[in-house]
Amino acid sequence: MNFVQAFRERVDLQPGVPALIDHTLVGDRVLTYAALNRSVDAISIRLREARVGPGDLFLLLLEPSQEFYVHFLAALQIGAVPVVHAPACSLRQILAWIREAHPAACVLSLLQAANPRLAAGLRHVSKKIYPESTASRSHWLRIGHIGTLEDVPKEAPALLLLTRDRSGQAMVWRWTQAQLGSTLELLFSALRLKAGDIDLCSTPLHLLANLRAGLASLIPIGFGWVNRLPLQRQLEKFKPTRTTALVTELVHLLRKKSSPLHRIFVLDAPLADAERRFLAEHSSQATVDVLFGDAVPVAINRLEPAMATDHACCVGNFFDAVEARTLPAPGPGTPAGPPGREPVAGELIVRASFLPTPCTLQGGTDSGRLFIESPNDPWLRTGCHGYFDADQRFWTVANG
Repeated sequence: MNFVQAFRERVDLQPGVPALIDHTLVGDRVLTYAALNRSVDAISIRLREARVGPGDLFLLLLEPSQEFYVHFLAALQIGAVPVVHAPACSLRQILAWIREAHPAACVLSLLQAANPRLAAGLRHVSKKIYPESTASRSHWLRIGHIGTLEDVPKEAPALLLLTRDRSGQAMVWRWTQAQLGSTLELLFSALRLKAGDIDLCSTPLHLLANLRAGLASLIPIGFGWVNRLPLQRQLEKFKPTRTTALVTELVHLLRKKSSPLHRIFVLDAPLADAERRFLAEHSSQATVDVLFGDAVPVAINRLEPAMATDHACCVGNFFDAVEARTLPAPGPGTPAGPPGREPVAGELIVRASFLPTPCTLQGGTDSGRLFIESPNDPWLRTGCHGYFDADQRFWTVANG
């Protein structure tokens, strides 16, 4: 069962429960599961009429909003490959990917289209879709197309995430249909999602997991200084009980003793000393877990003063589905070592069926981010150096 089918089952279970909550200039908007499903059906027909089909790269340039996620889900429904970018990506890196990947279509607002630099970069994208344009009423009359799903092979691409690595270089993560399904199941179990909760959600993967579990996703106004007061009012109004976010996004939220958040997952492991102290000082009313992993978490750790020493920081306990080993310092030609055996220290490499594939901007596999012991058996290089302790937890240390 793919994600769209699981989402449809959730719609049948709780059609009137809020699915997406966002904010516009005219006020807050709440979209129920049934209304979201109808909107996705309508947009999927629009995409098909624009000749966006299975396997086509569909770039989403919209800011996080109901329109963003409706187009995101519609692309998944018709078998297209939605391409989203992390907030850390610069416009230069996004345009560089466009030049190399040549997406078949993109969705953006009319305000974004007025940006000369972006407009110039999109000149080779033939299909541009604007949510502000009025949809034809005929969309609602073509009942035969409503709700139809494309039969996409499990190994076909399902999602691309354009982001930056630890050095600031642009990179792409690619999920297949099977990997995306496994990733969402992992998030569903690891984050202990509970139907009916309200989650402050700022990432597409976590929002998909929320929809899978039946949560209401509150899309934040923004985490910057300008949006600090509106965001606080948003929290006071809807009272989300949980969030999965970066430490920088939690700075102002946790300073308020009245914050409704009591379940927090931090995405920044391993944490710096200042970040760890901040969370320890301001999280007395919340349970904090720290997740480790680039595109998808592979380990989890409770926030405790003992999680770090002066020389190392613990990334946590690896999930059961994850294999983790160390790669010795001499180089990729040396065999990797399992936890608890020699070599004790080295670069952490991980392997799991749900992990996406690191790709180049051109779309090929980025072999420089992999360690391959044998054909069709790659390990993902994390860039973190350290050692395993007797409990098989991994502790990071400074490289070199």
